[in-house]
Amino acid sequence: MIDGLSHLVTMRRGGMTPATVWLSIGGQYRPPVDNSQIELVAHGTVIRDDFRAFKGLDVTLFSPEWNDIAEESLSRLKEHAAAVTILCAAYKEDIGYFWTMEHGNIELDDYKWVKQYHEARCTVCRTHAETAERIRLENEAIAHVPSLGAH
Repeated sequence: MIDGLSHLVTMRRGGMTPATVWLSIGGQYRPPVDNSQIELVAHGTVIRDDFRAFKGLDVTLFSPEWNDIAEESLSRLKEHAAAVTILCAAYKEDIGYFWTMEHGNIELDDYKWVKQYHEARCTVCRTHAETAERIRLENEAIAHVPSLGAH
């Protein structure tokens, strides 16, 4: 069960999209102070929870240890969220990774290259110099994360 999910559902039905969404495994739920961020807390199974409120959101999933609840939550988030940052304290120095529907799992260090690639791809170019810069930025990102070139 996810504590606070009803707050997210209410926000989304009201046309609001929080800038920051955290789903923590375990811990204590605290109602949101404002609509810019919300932290939800999962306890026990999340199989029956409705994850549609996460549609299109960037979510950070945090768990002190990787367990069945974290695995279920990630699986369900992948069905609806645009992107998920996975953080697990048990991973120690290699604290987690990033997942997007388009690219799958991405190391946290590589996220800046994915972002650079997508920003370059969305740039409107009006001159040859702007086009050359866009291509340079795309190629630089692909050099660091070759899987970007496959999309």
